Amino acid sequence: MLDPDLSPAEVAALWAKLGYSKADANDLKALPIPVLSRLGNLEGVDYWARDTANRVVLDSMITAAEKRLRELEASTAYDAGGSQYATAWKNLTALKEICTAANETANGGKRFVTMLRDDEVPPLAAVSIGDLDTATNVTWAVPGMGTDTTGMTGWTDAAQNIWNEQAKHHGPVDRAVVSWVGYDTPPQPVIHGQLDFGVLGSSYAEAGGDALADALRGLDAVRGDDSFAEHVVAHSYGSTTASYALTERGVHVDSFTTVGSAGIPNSVPNADALHADHMYAGQAQNIWIPEPGRGDRWAQTGRLSFVHSQDPTDPDFGATAFGTDGVDGKPELNSVDDHSVHTDELRGYLDPNTEALSNIGWATTGRPERMTEHHPKGMTEWEKTVLEQIQGQP
Repeated sequence: MLDPDLSPAEVAALWAKLGYSKADANDLKALPIPVLSRLGNLEGVDYWARDTANRVVLDSMITAAEKRLRELEASTAYDAGGSQYATAWKNLTALKEICTAANETANGGKRFVTMLRDDEVPPLAAVSIGDLDTATNVTWAVPGMGTDTTGMTGWTDAAQNIWNEQAKHHGPVDRAVVSWVGYDTPPQPVIHGQLDFGVLGSSYAEAGGDALADALRGLDAVRGDDSFAEHVVAHSYGSTTASYALTERGVHVDSFTTVGSAGIPNSVPNADALHADHMYAGQAQNIWIPEPGRGDRWAQTGRLSFVHSQDPTDPDFGATAFGTDGVDGKPELNSVDDHSVHTDELRGYLDPNTEALSNIGWATTGRPERMTEHHPKGMTEWEKTVLEQIQGQP
């Protein structure tokens, strides 16, 4: 069953033959750590078993990471600013973030650690809010640029907001939203003075798309039927990544929703080419010149790419565009005023009480007719004035 060449469906069949149930959780915990590490990431294995295995491995990894830091601090060559110490500290920070995100007593919804890659620093991970073994509605939340597990609680809070919004929209009680940090995202273009324009390329997205496609096929293999609805919600470069996943063989979802897209791959001719019954797209007002408290100035920068330049809100692409900039007469629906999913002012794409999150709630509970319409805005008078000043015009 641990053969890496087996498909998720083949793994699921072998797992079923073993006859494990939740009553055997303690027996699983007694397995060697290397076996548990493999089991916890094996697509086709029941998620209760993966959670059981991954929590044992997570505790072991935290213990090892703490020991590594103590060894470095005790070393005669100790340098708190050195690369070895920085890497060890980042790794431990990520592991503790995953542990916090998986704490179901301090958070809404039962939580499961459905993936934990111990071969990465920081590790890759996924935390499900809700039980993937039984949920009748499953949503995968896919992050974008600059996200890794050192920010696992932040991305899981975003997934929690989707879960909560689905409840507000009377979604199924037995539902799950997966905080999926399952790929290496590109860094922000400028970090500590270093330039990295990976966000304009496709290598991160293609590798991440393969990983996401495996996860989607794994869920299908575990469930073995069509008793659940499945959705993908992707932010920024995550929409590029998810698009690659949704072109792969054996992958299909009920809906695919993008917010603040960094661009759909140019190899995808239109929304119909994706393996999703419906595609929805939200884009806060594009702004080229930063102005506090208004719009998204980064998404369109990602779409300057030569390989993923398509805006999914463009009518020619064929997705259903929805509103994000606030609704006149509905003060309870805030506008999105930033590219982030969270802001201090609660004006990110996945912040509570935003028009964007409300529409995501409707899309992922199967009631798109309740979504608000997209009303693209042109350049403001302020932007025109600034541009004229830059260009030296009167």
